[in-house]
Order: sequence, then C-alpha cells, then structure tokens
Amino acid sequence: MLGPAHFCVMLSFEQLIERRSPAGHKGCAENNVEHQQVIDRPTKAEVEKDPVATERLEQLEKFDRELKDKEKTFKAQVAKAWEATKRENARQNARSRN
Repeated sequence: MLGPAHFCVMLSFEQLIERRSPAGHKGCAENNVEHQQVIDRPTKAEVEKDPVATERLEQLEKFDRELKDKEKTFKAQVAKAWEATKRENARQNARSRN
C-alpha cells in the first residue's frame, strides 16, 4: 500500500479523517476503512531507462547547445555589421558636408 510521502502528511490525514462513531467513540482512520487496495508499482530503481529515448534526449540537448552557439555568433555578426554601417554612414555624411 502506498502512503503519504511525508510523516506530517500522514498526521494531517489522520486528523482530517478521524471521526467519532454514533456512540461517541473516537476511531482511527485505519479502523474506518473497510478495504484497502494494495497498489503495486515499480520504484524508481526498478524503472529501466529507454536507451532510444536517452539517445534522443542527448541529441536534443546537443542540438540546443549548437543552436545557442549559432545564435550568439549571429548576434555578434549583426552587431559588427551594424557598427560598420554606422561608420560608413558617418563617412558619407562627412563627405557630403564638404
């Protein structure tokens, strides 16, 4: 049976579910449950990694890194071209004044 992840949660559930019987007897939440279903699921250690999914994730992470690098390079090239354009415009303006 699965339980709460933290002890404090269990205490809160106990207080929330706790009630009194018609005769005034205080009962525990576990006593009031008629049937508890046992849920069997693998723990994290039992779950196997999918090698195809792992490889695909690595490919996507590599692609993301490459894309970010290309974006930085592109921004640097644009900034360099913009500065060159401003210098050229300044030269042309200076020539036209003379």
